[in-house]
Amino acid sequence: MRVLFVSPLSNLRCGERVYGQIWVEELRKRVVIEEWDACYPSCKERGYLPYDRLETFDLVHFNWGPANLGHYLPEHLEAIPCPVSIFLHDVPPNSTCLIQGCANLKMSFEPMEGSVVLPHSVPPRSSDIIVSSTEISVGVTGIRDDPGRLQVKQVCERNGWRYSPPFEEFVDWTLEVERLASNTLNVCWYHTSGRGKSMAAMFCVAARRPLLLSNSSMFSILQPFVDQWEICQVPLEVTLDVDYLEEAIQKMLDAGAYPFLGGALDQAAEALGWHRCARRIFQCWEEVAAR
Repeated sequence: MRVLFVSPLSNLRCGERVYGQIWVEELRKRVVIEEWDACYPSCKERGYLPYDRLETFDLVHFNWGPANLGHYLPEHLEAIPCPVSIFLHDVPPNSTCLIQGCANLKMSFEPMEGSVVLPHSVPPRSSDIIVSSTEISVGVTGIRDDPGRLQVKQVCERNGWRYSPPFEEFVDWTLEVERLASNTLNVCWYHTSGRGKSMAAMFCVAARRPLLLSNSSMFSILQPFVDQWEICQVPLEVTLDVDYLEEAIQKMLDAGAYPFLGGALDQAAEALGWHRCARRIFQCWEEVAAR
């Protein structure tokens, strides 16, 4: 199978681009994929699609988000002679996807009528666990400017722990996983809840370091694995309390924050692994291409 993968390749500060990158790396084990930059400046220069070669593909997939691919209209897809697949990073009524009706296959990580739900998955770990130093290091990740991150920093300053924030610039996702793997433990302390799901927590699971979560609905996919010392979760209503956060981190440290293979982290990584997600995507693509 030969797939044209339409994604915001030139938007380097974009989680949707990174998500698509993981798709491509994993699915290239099964299909031939050619990537196409869907950012508007590139579309103006090169065209919305490689119209002179569309007949060479068995399927065209859109890695869609409103900010990056919202300029695509149904008329831009009229010349596509093969099935169209689309992954929606934001679903109605939160956003309106103008090309949704053109798709033979719709996928999303949140439920939507007529869509195959593909929850955020744990990316493959690129290297062995990096053993942290004797210094206590507390990591955070995610692109959200959420006040919870500042609270984690405040707790670290109180206790003399090293605070490990994300890279200032977007880097290859494997480097982010390695950074998280070097920490004593990691914290996803979002105050927000409701719309959307978090890929950040999946990176933390891939790092195999103890993980402290607020119980934001953005982390709901990990709910079956919490309440073991490796993955702990606390009520959203107390996340404004810095003292509570400090106590929760200290309890995890006292429990013994080290890699524990075979426990909740490994169980989550296996059950939610990208290899399973890629298998499901490939099955969906095969089914729609055969119609």
